[in-house]
Amino acid sequence: MIETKPLKKIMKEYLSVLEKYEDKIDCFEQNDIKRLIGDIRLFWYRQKHYICYFLSNIDKEDNVTYLSGAVRLDIRNSGHKEYIIVKGCRLINDPLVKLSTFYRGTDSEINFEAANRYLKDCFFDMLVLLREYSEDFFLIPLESITITESAEYYKALNDDANQMLLLLFSKPYASIEEMKNDNSSYEDLERHLHSWIKERIVFDTIEDNKLSIEERCKKALVIGKKYIPFMETMSESELFFNLVNQHCMGAIATFDCMKNLRIMPYIRNDIAFQYFDLLFHSSINDEFDIYDYLKVFVPYIVQKILDFSKWDYEEVKQKIGEGILVDYIIDNIVFGTDDYPSVSDIVEKVHDYIKKLNMS
Repeated sequence: MIETKPLKKIMKEYLSVLEKYEDKIDCFEQNDIKRLIGDIRLFWYRQKHYICYFLSNIDKEDNVTYLSGAVRLDIRNSGHKEYIIVKGCRLINDPLVKLSTFYRGTDSEINFEAANRYLKDCFFDMLVLLREYSEDFFLIPLESITITESAEYYKALNDDANQMLLLLFSKPYASIEEMKNDNSSYEDLERHLHSWIKERIVFDTIEDNKLSIEERCKKALVIGKKYIPFMETMSESELFFNLVNQHCMGAIATFDCMKNLRIMPYIRNDIAFQYFDLLFHSSINDEFDIYDYLKVFVPYIVQKILDFSKWDYEEVKQKIGEGILVDYIIDNIVFGTDDYPSVSDIVEKVHDYIKKLNMS
């Protein structure tokens, strides 16, 4: 069984580090933020021995979960109320460590004005978390702490994502280069992608599966270029591969945590869940079963259909949080004819349970 007492001590120390910047971060420019990130990396480097020990000693039965497919908890929009529905130890991959990869880019590659705004939002979100909710959530870096390790980690993720990319096509390709050469336009992509895959490859909303590949990519470009301007200079195929690769990397990172760290993901983002689902039901997955899937799928559905903003945090925690509602649904789940959980049944069970509780 994991021991969280040392983590709570680290959270207090981390809050002290962040508070040094609280009064001035609003005025920070790019170089100031780089210094902040340097301090944070140094803090975690000093905690590295314990973090490695903690992550190396998790058992599946410990019910450790991490926020996947999102950067910050987003307390302003009730993210803490949604995440508290899962039981056990709830981790958040430190947003400032995660965002630090942006700050190794150049002005031509990254829109630092937009990146800085988002980083500051994350900073203040973390302050609230550490001051008010540190008993329920823990901020730690789940990825590598040093820059060298980080580069190696992302290279390995990218290599795996490229292999996943090859499986999306109906034609067998021996390499990424061969695939790219054979798919230089949106028309080529429409022809060569598996028909069932085309319905799943989305970048903004699930409803975009009704759009053509070209329309989906152009829609994603409008959003992406706000942070990464050079996306606008990419060719049609480069844009598609970049977008898909990024989401495949996210799904593979999630599976990496599940397999190697024995941590289950809590996914609230539609697109992140689509790629997780795609990978889970692919031939690549030979380790996890339907029960593992339900521990991700059910919380995803619950947070989609309930409006947590109308409830007090403590009420959510006591009445449906800490796995109470999720376990009830999983224990009473109804499967469809294809051994797949019935979404309508989950929705019905959620609403029935909430009605019985008479939540204010």
